[in-house]
Parts: sequence; C-alpha cells; structure tokens
Amino acid sequence: HSPLTTPRTRETVYLVQGKLKTLLLNIVPQKLWGQTFLYGIGQDITKRKEMEQAIRDRENELRAIIETTPDGFGISKDGIIQEVNQALCAMHGYERSEMLGRSLSMIVADETPDVTFARLDEVRAGKNTHLECLHRRKDGGLFPVEVALGFSGSTDGRSFCFARDISARKQADQKLRRISELLQTTSRMARIGGWGKNLLT
Repeated sequence: HSPLTTPRTRETVYLVQGKLKTLLLNIVPQKLWGQTFLYGIGQDITKRKEMEQAIRDRENELRAIIETTPDGFGISKDGIIQEVNQALCAMHGYERSEMLGRSLSMIVADETPDVTFARLDEVRAGKNTHLECLHRRKDGGLFPVEVALGFSGSTDGRSFCFARDISARKQADQKLRRISELLQTTSRMARIGGWGKNLLT
C-alpha cells in the first residue's frame, strides 16, 4: 500500500457488544519530526445508516405497491412526466422510455397545457383533486379516465396522479340510460301496446 498523504474518509463496521456499529472515520496524515503520523476521528453513524436503510425499504415497498396496482400512476413536474408505472404505460400504449421527459399534453386530450397548469394550481390549493377527463393513446384513440391528483408535499413542486380507465363503466352507464329511456317509452305506450329490442347486444 502506498503511504497515506491526503485526508481520507471511510465507513467501517465494527462489532460492539454483539451489535454491529457503523463508524465514519476521518483519517488525516500529519508530518512531525520528519515522520508521518495518522490521526483519526471516528463518528458513530449507526442510527443515520439505519434511518437511510428504513427510507430505502419504504421506497421499495411503495414502488412495489405502485407497480402492482391496476391503476395508472405518474409523477410530473412543471407539466413534464418524470415517473410512470407499467399500468399507465399499458393504458396509453407507450413504453416507459417513451413517456419519461414528455409533456402531459401528449396524453391529456381535452385541455391545453395552460388549462392543465391552472388545474394543478387548484389541486395545490386543495381543490378539484378528483376529476374525469379524456386521455389520448399512442394510436390517437381517446378514452375517458378518472383521475385523483395530489402534491408530494415537498418544495420541488412535483405532482402525482392515479388514473383509471373508465371506458367500460361509461359504456355500461350509456346502456342503462338507453334501457331506462326504452322503459319510459314502453310505459307511455302501455295502453296501446309496446315493443322492445335487446340493447345489450
């Protein structure tokens, strides 16, 4: 090993009374009387390392939850997509790499970027955190989504959303309205006879 000539910092794990402790060692070489002496200052950073590991574990847990949820999830900042889960990619027909770094206007079909920013300002103020809007797939097709919006609470201005494709629900609602209209019509015609047609097929 070459002699130590510059200050060096390193982390070292020790076994103390049966427990592992992490020490941050600051080693400083000092020349005295023609010889080089090493001075070391150690700081116990075990609790800090445990907190960092707990944060990483929590982040991994949240990521696992987000990746397995059937709802789409995304994070944006200043209208630019920063993170998405696989469900959101599949919903819009994109690969993850195709969505990251792109504007929200790529997938939000029924409002301009200015309207989107105004909506995010409302969300930041605690208003209109749930809404329905139209999104655009990669192939250009439009579909209705139910969106829950929120802010991370940090100072970086990032917002997050959960999005659910409600196309099937909208279609079912439309069929129910048509059936209701048919029933009302046949009720009015009851005295002179009625007619019907299966609108579910």
